[in-house]
Amino acid sequence: MRITLPWPTNSSSDASPTLRPWTVGPYSSMQIAEFLPPKGQPVRGGIVLIQEIFGLNTHIRADAALWASRGFRVWAPAYFELVARDEQGRGPELDYRDRDFVVGRALAQTLGFTVAAQVTGRVIGELRERLRACDEPNLVMSLGYCWGGAVAFLSATRGRGHETPDTFVSYYGRAVYDHRGESPKVPGLFHYGERDSLIPLPQVTAVREAQGDGVFVYPAGHGFNRLGHPDYDAASAQLAIARSLELWSRIEKSSAS
Repeated sequence: MRITLPWPTNSSSDASPTLRPWTVGPYSSMQIAEFLPPKGQPVRGGIVLIQEIFGLNTHIRADAALWASRGFRVWAPAYFELVARDEQGRGPELDYRDRDFVVGRALAQTLGFTVAAQVTGRVIGELRERLRACDEPNLVMSLGYCWGGAVAFLSATRGRGHETPDTFVSYYGRAVYDHRGESPKVPGLFHYGERDSLIPLPQVTAVREAQGDGVFVYPAGHGFNRLGHPDYDAASAQLAIARSLELWSRIEKSSAS
């Protein structure tokens, strides 16, 4: 599916050399990949799953499918299609090589957190309407990794009305530290790795001091939920998932009361 947005996105000509061979936008629409639970399994609600700086790549698609298997209608937007596209109109889908880090950071900087949070709010609202139309529980979680972890947090601090998630989960979101003074309107969780070279533990402590409960630290590095990658840590990943599902169960009960 594809969503069209009612505003122009940021564009930076400074990023153009870094982003070759893609054509730099801005563009006003983006693809959203949808993942559903197995046939016959009821839908518990929706998740807007927010990518790392590597785009809607193989890992994010596989992770979205896993969350769908737990009973969620999952929408995974291709955020970077708003910034750059190839000749076929597709956004960048990157790997984890050094060059990909450079390109991913340029894409994220070009899009910017302000626009990313606005876009996420729009997607949350659209997903909520889809759930309602399908006679499914219209609770929505925003869940993101790395860059997406910060965007998930900002969707909860800046969302308005039905575009605000009912809860959020932020995995190793480095930029949460930069925005730690913002107040979420809904409960959420933060998952960090104690050996994360990108997020020093003093920054995690500062986030905990600003945000209170819900900040968890695992004996792992950055990207510990990235299945199939050297950074993957099974025990930490499974515990973080269990805590996230427990939070969702609390949101379900609170909504039903």
